[in-house]
Amino acid sequence: MVASIRMGYGGNANGNTDGDALRSLVKFHTYTAVVAAVADFTDNSGGTPDSTTYALEAIPAVTSYDSAGTDLAAKAEFELSLVDIKNALKTISTRVNAALTAAGLATVTYSAAGTDGAGTIAAIDVDMTAVAADGVDVDGANTAITLFARILKTLALDVNRACKACGVDEIDVSLVTQTSGSASYAAAASTDTGTAVTVASVEETDAEATLVAFANNISTLAAKMDILTGGTPALDVVVVD
Repeated sequence: MVASIRMGYGGNANGNTDGDALRSLVKFHTYTAVVAAVADFTDNSGGTPDSTTYALEAIPAVTSYDSAGTDLAAKAEFELSLVDIKNALKTISTRVNAALTAAGLATVTYSAAGTDGAGTIAAIDVDMTAVAADGVDVDGANTAITLFARILKTLALDVNRACKACGVDEIDVSLVTQTSGSASYAAAASTDTGTAVTVASVEETDAEATLVAFANNISTLAAKMDILTGGTPALDVVVVD
């Protein structure tokens, strides 16, 4: 972010007012404070971030599938991937709160639990080993997918609050159709998908596509946060008589 300050008496030919100049100055100092207070992430999630537009991708629900051989997503492995996602979101939430504090904004009460990686986002398992039985239940899987998508989208909107205060472009969350809201933070997020099944389960490749979307979005969140915490605020001042 480069804050362009043009100070004159009530405005100038470029359309800048003294109010615009003061707002830019506030954003510059806010950005400087965030950079000084919050470290970058070490992102080992394995996701591919959108480092161009910083748009989150859709997180698809999974569809019901009956085993036709060795082709199901295992309940146990899918739930371990949910734990990976849960821990990544917890790690991001801690840095989001640090950025909000540095920006002088209200922090979030994050009670969704998970293990805080102290700035390191651990690998997210998106490569399922197909099984013939003991697959993940489709309804249980979709309940968990919806919950973690809500948490992720809400975190992105909290990142956007810090972005706006610093004059940094915000994350586009429009493709994530799950509902955002602080209620998603209110209680420990369960990774239990219910009883293992063979029918009304989830095909391995279907589960993988959803997990990849989570990993990519988590990586995009981390990349946008790194712009906030590792950027170089600059000030361009022009005084207009």
